[in-house]
Amino acid sequence: MTAPEQASLSVLLCGAWDDGDGYPRTAALRQGLERAGHEVRECRVPGLGRSKHRLLRQPWRWPAALLRAARDRRRLLAALRRAQAERRPDCIVVPYPGHRLVAAVKANAAAPVVLDLFLSAYDTVVEDRRLCEPGSLGAWWLQRLDRAACAAADLVLVDTPCNAAYVAALTGLPPERFAWLPLSDPHAAAPVPHAPVAEVGDGGALRVLFFGTGVPLHGLDVLIDACVDGPVHLTLVGGTAADRGHARAALGDRVTLAPEFVDRHRLAELLAQCDLVAG
Repeated sequence: MTAPEQASLSVLLCGAWDDGDGYPRTAALRQGLERAGHEVRECRVPGLGRSKHRLLRQPWRWPAALLRAARDRRRLLAALRRAQAERRPDCIVVPYPGHRLVAAVKANAAAPVVLDLFLSAYDTVVEDRRLCEPGSLGAWWLQRLDRAACAAADLVLVDTPCNAAYVAALTGLPPERFAWLPLSDPHAAAPVPHAPVAEVGDGGALRVLFFGTGVPLHGLDVLIDACVDGPVHLTLVGGTAADRGHARAALGDRVTLAPEFVDRHRLAELLAQCDLVAG
């Protein structure tokens, strides 16, 4: 006797997310749902893209950003109401970053709401970027933002089980409200067979590749220091100006500084040429 097939669900993605190179989270989520046989629709307003990193450090731009966010929220809710009138979904997913949207979506939702929190705002700004001191008014506000967002959703997704436990403790919400979904790239190239270091490379040097923005969470400074001792060649894609200077000073000709951002095709080539990758 075979197990019954899982019923197909109608899932509505509703939010202001980024996509394209460097933003695989929501594309991967959509791909996984579709591969599982579920129908996926979307209502969306534009995300901030890479400008949100600059915005964190430019508080004089926050009033204009808040006005734009309020306008986009009204547009999104109107699109949500139209989508639900056309066909009621079984589930509504608010992709990352949805901290400031999920409560409004929940108030207008005709189905359970899943928030892909992905990253805590408090953890990113206070613990990682150190832009606010713990115990400050800004830190208090960010913690309340995380809690309000997570409390509004019926289920909250993050990227790892450790992060799920962290956000549950940070917000004081029950652990069963949280689930985790690893980050993946739906357009990643198929892996190529790996050639051992002894057969290829610069005199047997371990070829290490890092790609990423180099935010503190990535630990790039630790990786650079770890490459100092021993036969290691580091190829660095991205990172901050300080990281790139640190790498050049610490490693000399054992570092290759690639452009700060490369397209998917070039990244696939670099991945095929390395022995170890972090990013």
